[in-house]
Amino acid sequence: MLTKRDTSLLKGLGILTIVLHNFLHKVAPVFYENEFYFNTQIVENYLISFSNSPIHFFQYFFSYFGHYGVQFFIFLSGYGLMIAYSNKNYSFISFIKKRLLKLYPVFLIAIGMVIVLKYVVLSIPFDTNAALDILYNVTLTSNWIPEKWYALSGPFWFYSMIVQLYIIFYFLVKWVKTNTKALWLVLVLSYVFIFITGSYFEDIKLSLYLNFMGNLPVFVLGMILAKTNFNFNKTSVLLWGLALVVFVLGQFNHYFWYLSQLSIVIVVIPLFLKLKQVVKCNKLSIFLIFTGQLSMYLFAINGVLRAPWFSLLRNTESKWLPYLFLFGHLITIYVIALIVRKMEHYFLDWYAKRIT
Repeated sequence: MLTKRDTSLLKGLGILTIVLHNFLHKVAPVFYENEFYFNTQIVENYLISFSNSPIHFFQYFFSYFGHYGVQFFIFLSGYGLMIAYSNKNYSFISFIKKRLLKLYPVFLIAIGMVIVLKYVVLSIPFDTNAALDILYNVTLTSNWIPEKWYALSGPFWFYSMIVQLYIIFYFLVKWVKTNTKALWLVLVLSYVFIFITGSYFEDIKLSLYLNFMGNLPVFVLGMILAKTNFNFNKTSVLLWGLALVVFVLGQFNHYFWYLSQLSIVIVVIPLFLKLKQVVKCNKLSIFLIFTGQLSMYLFAINGVLRAPWFSLLRNTESKWLPYLFLFGHLITIYVIALIVRKMEHYFLDWYAKRIT
């Protein structure tokens, strides 16, 4: 079982990789990554850049691999929800209401920040398309519209996807009463669907990984391991090694890439728990736990607040200034995340008083 401390540490690690990725993958040279779409040329570009300039390994590593931090949040969502709800009776309305109250206040604050930054500070013209972009995000439908999922802020795609998984969770957990056979069946069938239709959805610019279909295997794995009280410290070496091989192959082969999201979870979580036992660093643990507690707020705002730094970088060719700006970005988002958390708590207190 993962303890509450373990999940906080993993959330801290996950959000740090996401924040670093979201910033660094916009720093030149920009090759992007195989997150929603697969192209072998992307990893080849990174390998060439690293061989030519290994001193910038930090940038290249997080630019390319940092997005996998999202998979840990998907896994931990399935894991945590299974522990919290598998033995409870609850209605669909009460379940979804609780989940939306956890997501929407912070999400709406982040959307408000985008509106102020783009249409007030930067004076970008507000037109029908801008209004539609806001509407698509607020209604969690942008993921279903080609090339609209990133219209306000790239990371916002996650909100629509995770709500879809919440809805599916409600019905899955009702179906699974005493064993996990049905969940294993869902995991396998979801991969059958991914392998058959993945290329089609990529061609129409609606990657499966923008919505619940591509992320269902990782989410369901979290449910399964929570239901079975899996001991991660006893993960088979053979299974761990196989997952590592699959992940490596997934960087070069389209079909193995479909399995890389699941395999990285199998590789990193047991490894992280082992390292936690060996490496005793209280300050690092405290920092990761603190970061994990702020993860929801950091995720919501980090994409919004990186824009000013890139405006400053636009007229410079320095290879080292981006690291200084990254440090400034990290300090800024931690401070703003604390403020947003205060705003959220104020709203929830106000809401609780209104309904009592």
